[in-house]
Amino acid sequence: MESTKPTLLFIHGYPLNHAMWAEQAALSSIANIVTIDLPGFGNSPAQDFFSMGDYADYVVKESGALDHPIVVGHSMGGYVTLEIAARHPEFLSAVVLMNSRYDADDEPTRAARLQSIERLKSEGTQFIFEAMKAKFLAPHNRSDAELQNQLDAMMRRTTTEGIVAALRSMATRSNHSETLRNFKQPVCVISGNHDLIITPEKRNPNNLSFTMDVEIPNTGHLSMMEEPDTVNDVLSEFLENF
Repeated sequence: MESTKPTLLFIHGYPLNHAMWAEQAALSSIANIVTIDLPGFGNSPAQDFFSMGDYADYVVKESGALDHPIVVGHSMGGYVTLEIAARHPEFLSAVVLMNSRYDADDEPTRAARLQSIERLKSEGTQFIFEAMKAKFLAPHNRSDAELQNQLDAMMRRTTTEGIVAALRSMATRSNHSETLRNFKQPVCVISGNHDLIITPEKRNPNNLSFTMDVEIPNTGHLSMMEEPDTVNDVLSEFLENF
C-alpha cells in the first residue's frame, strides 16, 4: 500500500551537510524523511554554481520523484527553500525556515562574503570553519564535545569549491519577502533564542505573518541539533496541517 505520510525534505545549512538532520529521523513514524547534500557538501561533488537559483534547480531536479514535499531549510538551506518557492512553487506543499531569514544581505555582509572568497585562495578553509564554529551554538552548548565533534566531522567534508559557490550565491541572493507574501501554502519559522547569526532583528524585518512562528529556548543557530526533541515537537505540530 502506498504511504500516505507527508514527506519532509531537509536542506542543510552552510558549511554543513545532511548529517545535521540525524535527530529528525525520529519523525519517520509520521513522515517520510529525505535529506539532500548541496553540491560541494557532504556526499555531493562540487558544481560551479553562481546563484541561489542554481541550488534551487538542483534540489528540484534531484528530488523530482518526491510528491510535493514539505521543504525544511536551515540557514542557507532556507535561502534555497525560498528560491524553490519562487521558481518552482508547484514542487512543494509547505515551507519550514529554520534559523534562517528571507531578506538579502546588506552591503557589509555581502562584501565580507566576497572577501572570504579571496582569503580562501591563500588561507584555505580552516578560517571559515573556525569562524562558523564560534557562532553556531548557544553559549552553554559550546563546551559540548559531542556537538563540536559532529560539526568538525561535517565541515571536513566540505570542499573549497563548495564554499566559494555558496558564498557567491548567498552574497547575491534575492529578498524573498514578496515570495512569502504571495505563497499560498503553510509556512513555519523556527528560530533559536541565542542565535548569533540570525539575530532577532533579522528574522522578520517586514513583520510578515506565518502559520507558525516558534522560538526554541536554549539554542543558537543549530536548534535541530541543540534541542532536537523540541524541534521535532514543533515539526510534528506543523505536520498536523497535512
